Amino acid sequence: MLLTEFNGKVNFSVTISEQNTGIKQGEICFMLKSYKDNIFEFENHNHDFPKIISYDFSGYDLLNARVEGREKSFTLKYKRIYDISESFSLTGNIIKEPFVNKAGRIIDNVYDYFYEIQGEKYFKKLSAGSVNQKLIEANLNETISTSITICTGLWDTDDNTHQSRIGKYFNTLKILN
Repeated sequence: MLLTEFNGKVNFSVTISEQNTGIKQGEICFMLKSYKDNIFEFENHNHDFPKIISYDFSGYDLLNARVEGREKSFTLKYKRIYDISESFSLTGNIIKEPFVNKAGRIIDNVYDYFYEIQGEKYFKKLSAGSVNQKLIEANLNETISTSITICTGLWDTDDNTHQSRIGKYFNTLKILN
């Protein structure tokens, strides 16, 4: 699969080595028809199947791919799985701090959570990982061992069309103690 730009248009190309036994298919191109709300729709009405392929990136840990033809269609649902080999077991403290906006003002009743490990603080993105806010609150300011992945990206949103702080954050996969 390849995304390219040709004559000011975005194309999604798929190389098919063999669609039918013994017949070389080559590259099939789909032109970008629309892009809105993190959904990309590509089409090639001259191709037998599929004619339309759309990718929905609106969820942080989810990707839905829709494949459509004249008579049949299907959706493939993908969920990000965090590979345990990419995770770390670390000991540190979960801390809660008042949220400070870009103007330097503290916003009442809004908080940020951080995992502090050896003096370095990593932002806890509440929408990422498998440990919820209630469990985080129950373990505030306690020294705990966790299984985490450290990521870099948007902190405040999963939608890259909205303004967000960006940097290192952690996904809590499991509290170990």
